[in-house]
Amino acid sequence: MVTNFHDQSNPGRPPTTIVELMRRRAMEQPDQLAYTFLADGQVEEYSLTYADVDRRARAIGAWLGSISATGERGLLLYPTGLEFVAAIHGCFYGGVTAVPTYPLDPARLHRTVSALCRIIRDAQPVVALTTAASLRLIDTLAPDHAELRGLRWMATEAIVDELASDWRHPTITPATLALLQYTSGTTTVPKGVMVSHGGLLPGERHYQESSALCPTRLTWTPLVHMGGLRSGIIQSLYAGGRSILLTPEALLQRPACWLQAISRFRVAASGGPNFAYEL
Repeated sequence: MVTNFHDQSNPGRPPTTIVELMRRRAMEQPDQLAYTFLADGQVEEYSLTYADVDRRARAIGAWLGSISATGERGLLLYPTGLEFVAAIHGCFYGGVTAVPTYPLDPARLHRTVSALCRIIRDAQPVVALTTAASLRLIDTLAPDHAELRGLRWMATEAIVDELASDWRHPTITPATLALLQYTSGTTTVPKGVMVSHGGLLPGERHYQESSALCPTRLTWTPLVHMGGLRSGIIQSLYAGGRSILLTPEALLQRPACWLQAISRFRVAASGGPNFAYEL
């Protein structure tokens, strides 16, 4: 049962933050599939309903509140997948500014660790959320990198759902900082852009129009990139629809999986840069 909904007094008013929007989705359409991840790009399928996302976000948000991270910044170190979806919503629910970062690449470890440490120095997060597998790699790297040692790390798989009942809605407004979105650092020093909750939400007219459509969308671009974040997480949430997630690696290894997933899930919207169409 969904409880502690922040905007029950005026359910007709368009939500003004991502948290209000997800809470409304979880209340009005709890059993609808919200996000589906094709781990191998084809068959291996995992899904979260809107109620699932809300429950995981409340649990993660409650944990962040328990360590006094509300109002601070939280690093997100994830590959594409449902753990990232839960973690970024958990930051929103916890009143924590999310700082999504590209996962460490074992083939380019020195470069990706250096970019990560530069982001940590610039953003100054107090906590880092990741997967258990990534945390094991961080443990081996931390002795040589003070930036990694200075954070409190947590694998979100270890945060139990029972914590969801402890969640309390943080004091956030449309002006509250939701994201620090950094460039990849591939060609230059990573640069961050501040994005508020209001900046992630459409205008009232856009919200009303998209809510009536409820499309299914598909993205394979990295979720830590603003394009992937908007197309893979935010836009389907606007519309109360479903988002199908693939990894960039799946597309590169087998480009046809993109078209097959579009057909299989009757996807209404998808896209990408020119090289994807060339593939």
